[in-house]
Order: sequence, then C-alpha cells, then structure tokens
Amino acid sequence: MAAIALKRKKEGNSRETNYRTLYILGITFSPLGIIYEIVYFVSGTKVFLVLGLAFIFMGLSYIAIGLGNRDKWKKP
Repeated sequence: MAAIALKRKKEGNSRETNYRTLYILGITFSPLGIIYEIVYFVSGTKVFLVLGLAFIFMGLSYIAIGLGNRDKWKKP
C-alpha cells in the first residue's frame, strides 16, 4: 500500500485524507474493542485481550485525528 501511495504522489494523483471517515471508523472501532474486552473477561482467551486493546487504541487515535481536523471534513 505504501508503494501505491508513493507512486500516486509522484504522478500527482494523490488524494486528500477524508478526516470525517477516520472519525466514523474511530466511532466504530472503539465499541468493537470494548466488546472484545468483555469477551476476554468472560472467556479468558488472550486473543480477545490483544484485539480489544488494538481496536480501542486505533479507534481513539482515529477519533482524535478526525476531530482535530474537523474543519477539513468533506460533506457527505
């Protein structure tokens, strides 16, 4: 994916980041991570712990990036 992004950037076909989409993904990933954490506490399977933490941190990061650039949101 990085190679495709670099190729597009060199050709001048790079796209702008859609920060609204990042925000929506963050709103989706955070509750999913919480669900995985609940499943971990019920089942004790460590896979759910790792997945839960990953989705929570990714979701919070996406929310922060999306809200930080709210003035650049694209209209739906």
